[in-house]
Amino acid sequence: MRAYVARRLLQMVPVTILVTFMVFLLLHLTGDPIQLMLTGGEALDRTQIEMLRRELGLDHPLPTQYWMWLTKVARGDLGRSNKTQRLVVDELKVRLPVTLEVGLLAWLFSIVLALPAGVISAVRRASKLDLFATVITVGGVAIPGFWLGIMLILLFGVALRWLPTFGFVSMFDNPLQGLRHQALPAFSLGLGAAALNMRQTRSAMLEVLAQDYVRTARAKGLSEPVVIWVHAFKNAALPVVTLMGLQIGRLLGGAVVIERVFAIPGMGRLMVDSIFFADFPVVQACVLIVALSVILANLATDLLYGFLDPRIRYT
Repeated sequence: MRAYVARRLLQMVPVTILVTFMVFLLLHLTGDPIQLMLTGGEALDRTQIEMLRRELGLDHPLPTQYWMWLTKVARGDLGRSNKTQRLVVDELKVRLPVTLEVGLLAWLFSIVLALPAGVISAVRRASKLDLFATVITVGGVAIPGFWLGIMLILLFGVALRWLPTFGFVSMFDNPLQGLRHQALPAFSLGLGAAALNMRQTRSAMLEVLAQDYVRTARAKGLSEPVVIWVHAFKNAALPVVTLMGLQIGRLLGGAVVIERVFAIPGMGRLMVDSIFFADFPVVQACVLIVALSVILANLATDLLYGFLDPRIRYT
């Protein structure tokens, strides 16, 4: 197990380098960072532009710039924001917990809603409940998160005035107010993931419920909840766990749009603002965090396989 984990951690290095290099290259293909930063701002003469270019390290060739950034990251230095001149680490210390809190709530919501619904839909196949769940699932996958967020704002914030429509309050500071502020963005962000989880759970359960060992468990006189949740669900959980692990990156990426809709001061909103301002150090740091989160989530998913299926061994 330790050798497997060490090997997977080593595999993270080339993947992370490839992802960050592609983002670095795409950012610079959008245009000259200095000109993008000065768009709509104060005009500078050629001398001032060259001084600013040297100050930001943009006077070197692109491979050299990327290597300089990579060596700094290896030392834990993510650079400074071109816009605020603050350390990028300090910016992320404020923004990242906000995104993680909203994303975690959305992820938990998708699990709590999807797993029971998928199991019940499989057990009561072709019933009205199964049909209703299928319709909700199709709608959850088809509806864009930003459109759903706007509709929720109009309904629960403007029309009914039940929930706040913008801003952020941490549930660690005030659990009730935090839940009220995060309910709409978490629902908007997590509904699509919940729909996918529900469909995957239903498909996996239908396959498992047709196996011989399930019929044997019922023939032995075991209660239906024990047969469903102890014998069937654990064996159907592998593909569902895989999907939930892959959704970590999707939720962090979806926060880019949802945080703009609900005016949440998280990492997603920071990334969008930084792209508009051509604040490349901040964008690269945000992409690095998302890439590492996806890779670590996949590693945790693979390790969880061994718990769900004893036949899996990592050697």
